Amino acid sequence: MELAQNRSHLASHEGWIVVHVMDINEEPIKGAEVNLYRIGDELLHRFAKTDDGGFFSIRNLPPDNYKFTISLEGYIDAEVKFIRIPAGVSAELIRLTMIEERAGVTGGSTGGNILYVPR
Repeated sequence: MELAQNRSHLASHEGWIVVHVMDINEEPIKGAEVNLYRIGDELLHRFAKTDDGGFFSIRNLPPDNYKFTISLEGYIDAEVKFIRIPAGVSAELIRLTMIEERAGVTGGSTGGNILYVPR
């Protein structure tokens, strides 16, 4: 019983992120690989892929600071360098735009909006 109560207490302090990945024409990007890292140890913490609608979510994240990368062949890799998951708060990245690779283009910018939403 005590273990279940401890897990319940921990779960109530975990957060989640939901990301919508689109191209510059606002079309969803399906199958993009997402790697989530905890800042500080730089080890891969979670992995996901975007669904048919260009969404992915990662739940049950302990409060901490994270970053993630998104990649898909044919697009310039995108990186969100900092997202904070505070205790008891969900963070939602509502939009991230990936740019297609083109001949001679070696870099680009991606955009995103981070919104902290209380549960």
